[in-house]
Amino acid sequence: MVGSLKTTRVEDWPDGDKTLWLSGTRPATLLDADGPGAQWREQTQMTVAAGYGQWLSWLKANDDLDACIAPDQRCTRDRLRAYIGALQTRCKPKTVLMRVLNLERALAAMCPDSDRGHLRTAVNQLPEGNDNPDKRTRLQEVAALVDLGHTLMDRGREHGDNYARRGATMFRDGFQIALLALRPIRLKNFWALELDTHITSKDGRWAFDIPI
Repeated sequence: MVGSLKTTRVEDWPDGDKTLWLSGTRPATLLDADGPGAQWREQTQMTVAAGYGQWLSWLKANDDLDACIAPDQRCTRDRLRAYIGALQTRCKPKTVLMRVLNLERALAAMCPDSDRGHLRTAVNQLPEGNDNPDKRTRLQEVAALVDLGHTLMDRGREHGDNYARRGATMFRDGFQIALLALRPIRLKNFWALELDTHITSKDGRWAFDIPI
């Protein structure tokens, strides 16, 4: 099973992985140089972290997640081969490619001196998949969208007073993504929703009255 146990949030990773990720994506300070992923956009960092979290989830689901082993040492050729095989049973080629690519990028940030030749070989050999105008081929997994929504909401909460507006915007976007993934409705109806009119709260529970 791929990604059945959620470790997509950095906060849920093993302590060693968490420390290496924060170091690898940390901007330069007076005493430390940029981490390898410090110049990535915030959205890129989130995407790479989510991809690495899927890898951790797969290891955990298979009782193969040893928190005492360095991230690059866990990614052996045999494990990578098994992971790709598991992904290919349920994901489209483009998704498989992106999961492996983000795993390689995460290890590049956390363990920049590691040997990632087998990962790069896999990225170069995996099919990209064909672009297809059929909307059904572009649909994302509901669980992945909900995870993204929750990640954005969590990030929004983390912003302090100096970034309150940015945090509110991020929380709003995450809420919209998660809500639409769990309760798909027409966009024109979605944009018409108003608090206290169509979205109401009573006794700690929220209700939606969606206009037809």
